[in-house]
Amino acid sequence: MAKNRDEGETTSTRRPNFALRRTLEASSLDGSFHAVMVGTGELYFPAFALLLGASIFDVGLLTTLPILVGTLVQLASPAIAERTGVKRFVVVAATLQALVFLPLPFLPAGAWWSYTALLVSSCAYWTLGLAVAPAWSAWMGHVIPESLRTRYFARRNSIVQGSVFVALLAGGTIIQFAEDSTGSATTGFSIAFVVAACARLASASQLARQQDGPAEVRGPGIQFWSGLRGSPSGRVMLLVGSMNGAVFIAAAYFTPYMLEALQLGYLEFTLLNASLVAARVAASPYWGQIGRRYGNRRALQVAATLLVPLPALWLASDDFFFLLGLQVLAGFAWAGFDLMTVLNLFDCSAPHERARVLAAFNLVNGIAIVVGSLAGGLAFHSLGATAYVPVFLSSTMIRGLTSLSFSSGAGLRRPDEHSFGEVLIRVMSLRPGLGPRIRPLAIRQARSRRRKTLRRSKNRTP
Repeated sequence: MAKNRDEGETTSTRRPNFALRRTLEASSLDGSFHAVMVGTGELYFPAFALLLGASIFDVGLLTTLPILVGTLVQLASPAIAERTGVKRFVVVAATLQALVFLPLPFLPAGAWWSYTALLVSSCAYWTLGLAVAPAWSAWMGHVIPESLRTRYFARRNSIVQGSVFVALLAGGTIIQFAEDSTGSATTGFSIAFVVAACARLASASQLARQQDGPAEVRGPGIQFWSGLRGSPSGRVMLLVGSMNGAVFIAAAYFTPYMLEALQLGYLEFTLLNASLVAARVAASPYWGQIGRRYGNRRALQVAATLLVPLPALWLASDDFFFLLGLQVLAGFAWAGFDLMTVLNLFDCSAPHERARVLAAFNLVNGIAIVVGSLAGGLAFHSLGATAYVPVFLSSTMIRGLTSLSFSSGAGLRRPDEHSFGEVLIRVMSLRPGLGPRIRPLAIRQARSRRRKTLRRSKNRTP
């Protein structure tokens, strides 16, 4: 009898019903179209701002302020999603995010209001994108059975990351071709943004095809914030936020450095970012092995140390192939830092509070990023284009000081450390000099099931 039941479960797992099959197919298409939007739209906001006549300080503000605004709004999005319905909330937000791109081709270069309009559009873009994240994660966690979840999202993430890479190359090629053909990249940016809008609309249509279902979405409340201080997860947030703040002293200004200081073409700019994306994708499983062998805490320390010299190395040479190798190193380091941050947060938080921990982490991280960016921006405001050397060296030194705290403050290892294979992640954004940033979707319960199985077998042993 048990055998028949197991065979039935296996058959149902291998052959999901029609509604579930349609949901799985639509979710994969949604991920691919979303990746196209990221690769042809989001990455090129800072470059487009330079074309409109923005200053270096303006570009830094455009890179970071919208993320903070979106993170703040994200705290209220769970309550809105529960009132309107999770599926409806996600589909409407995705549709509105697509519409954000449509005014951008009509912004004239040199007009005083063009940069302001781009900044407002970028804030709306990040607000809608980050607001969707917790609702979408809860929705997918409810609709997709746990028996299919790990295998399905591993395949989906591979498709999404490949789509980001292809879209990134396509966007850079379109912009470079337009500049070579007409002497101005304006037409190329317009085409790229229209493609991004169409891709997000296609993504929203695929979201609408998927199954609906009740999903509880909770944000961090006052009681949660009061208990966060001094907790293991709170210490991880403080350490990682400090490192990201040090990083963004320089990272917010990589786009003007590449396009203006180094005088790289749009295609070279794209190839550098594409190499970083490829390195991050290839390095993630390797970091998973490091975490399993040496522990997530130690792996986070190593990744943080690798991030330290990167800004200073950008000043060492302007040779394109040197910068290409530097981007590969950066992709390797960032893959480890982002992945081990996620795993350490999961290690030191209970399952029922992880959604709130991640929301709180996004807020702390967003504030740190804006503070770091403004610090670098003040230097550019005072010194102009000559500030690259002190800004990049300051970022390196502060990263070094911050990385020292990881050796003592990040000692948060727990007996039930999670591994790379247990955490389901998704690509959330793509930033120049940093590549795709990941966020966790859910945690696979394979280890707990394995322990339960062993416990049962021990109890049955005479």
